[in-house]
Formats: sequence, C-alpha cells, structure tokens
Amino acid sequence: MPVVVPGESTPPAPATAADVTSRWRSGDPIGATDEQIEQDLADAWQILLVEVPAAATAPPDRVRSVLARMVVRYLLNPEGRRVRSETIGPSTISETASGDDPGGLRVTAEDVRFLRGVASAGSRRVGTIRVRPLDVA
Repeated sequence: MPVVVPGESTPPAPATAADVTSRWRSGDPIGATDEQIEQDLADAWQILLVEVPAAATAPPDRVRSVLARMVVRYLLNPEGRRVRSETIGPSTISETASGDDPGGLRVTAEDVRFLRGVASAGSRRVGTIRVRPLDVA
C-alpha cells in the first residue's frame, strides 16, 4: 500500500468498480457506470486517507472492502434523502436513513474498527463460565 506524502498526488484507490458491483445487494440496478463508480472510489479513498491516515498502511483487502462499502452506501442513497416514501395503491412504504449524512461518502465507526482489525461492538466471544454450588445451610 503506498504511503501518502503531503503535497503529492494521492495514489489511485486500491479498489475497482468490480469490488463495488460484487457487493451490490439491492434488487434495483446499480444506477452508475463503471467510470462513475471509479470516480466515487477515488473520492472515497481521499476521504478515507484524511479521516483515517493509517488506511495508507492497512491490509489492502480491508481497505478495498471499506472503500467498496462506502461507495455502496452512497449509491443506495445518492440524493442523501433522510426519508423516502413510496405509495402503491393503498400501501405506503417508508424508509428512514440514519446518521449525520445519509447517502454521503463517509467513514463509519465500524469501518475504522474493521481497518484496525478490532472486533465490532456486536461481536461476542464464546467461553465457559465456571459455576460452583451454593452452600445452603
């Protein structure tokens, strides 16, 4: 992974449009060309390097995954809408986006933990708890 030197141009993003399209899970078409996705990845890489400078030396597979996830989140809500509603006949479907910048290219706390190799807050370890009988007198 290249090191970023102040005053020099940023190296190319270590992820490709294929990394994004392979992670696309929406039933809707992706709605962006490979060239647009490559530009979004370049923007995401710039943001990641500013917010998490250690990303420049993080394992490439982790960086690629984080960049692809950032772009997928952006492409799912490129207009940055907080609330989206759709009415079909008598039914209305409503979705609410969370976060300070819904739809923006942003680095989440989960992304930072993943880059650092730290388990997410929701993960649990399996273990054994030893129990001894109570003395009942």
